[in-house]
Amino acid sequence: VRALLTSGAGTTVYAGADSGIFKSTGGSWTPLAQGPEDNPASPKKLNQSVQSLLKTTTGTMLAGVFSGGVYKSGDDGATWSPPPANSGMPASETVYGLTENVPGFVYATAGSGVYLSTNQGSTWTRVSDGIPGSASPITTWVYPQRPQVLFTSTGSNGIYRSVNAGLT
Repeated sequence: VRALLTSGAGTTVYAGADSGIFKSTGGSWTPLAQGPEDNPASPKKLNQSVQSLLKTTTGTMLAGVFSGGVYKSGDDGATWSPPPANSGMPASETVYGLTENVPGFVYATAGSGVYLSTNQGSTWTRVSDGIPGSASPITTWVYPQRPQVLFTSTGSNGIYRSVNAGLT
C-alpha cells in the first residue's frame, strides 16, 4: 500500500497499491475498477500501480500512478479516465504526491518536479522553478494557515519552500 484516502465522513477508506485501488467500508477490502477493460479503446479501469490519492473539494478523485501521470474519477473511483494527451505533464511521469492547497489548486509531486492544475487534473503546468531536476521531488505539503506557502520534500536535496504558491 502506497497511499490511503478516507471519505469525508471517515466511513470509507481507499488504498492505492501496486495492482490498483482497493476500497473498504469496514472489515474487508475489495478491488475498485480493476480487471480487463470492456472496451480497450475507451479505458475506464485503473490497473496501475497507485502512488498517491486525493479527493478534491469538488469531489473529483485523482490517482497518481507509477509511470503514467494522473488518472481522474468523478464517481468515487467506480470508473477512471487516463490522462489526456498533451496534458502538460509527461505521459510517463510517476506521481508520488497529490495535494490541494485551496479549492481548485491541485499540486502533483512527480519525479521531474511539481505540477499545478487549476481544472481538477485535466491539464498541468510545471511550477517547480528552483528545485533541481536531480533532487527527486517526493511530496508537497501546504501550510494550512497560509496556502501560498508550500513545502516539497525530495529524495536527495532535503526540503524546498515556496512562498508564492509554487511559482518559485
